[in-house]
Amino acid sequence: MRVRGVRPERLLLDRLPELTMPVLVAWGKSDQLLPVSNVEKIRARLPQARYELYQKAGHMLPYEVADEFSSALIDFLRS
Repeated sequence: MRVRGVRPERLLLDRLPELTMPVLVAWGKSDQLLPVSNVEKIRARLPQARYELYQKAGHMLPYEVADEFSSALIDFLRS
């Protein structure tokens, strides 16, 4: 990371389709470190993943929306 975000040479987006396991992508719509617009870039490469977007959260989902995030994570791990 750097002040203005992730270094372009370190992006792993192009490697995402190599994942063969189930993937949960959880994102806060008010994330100021990694904009929610990144979710669409991920979705284009991992359409089969499960997506959870949180309206009232930023970057720290386990703290900001602990109950909702924990429920979604437990449900994902059980499936």
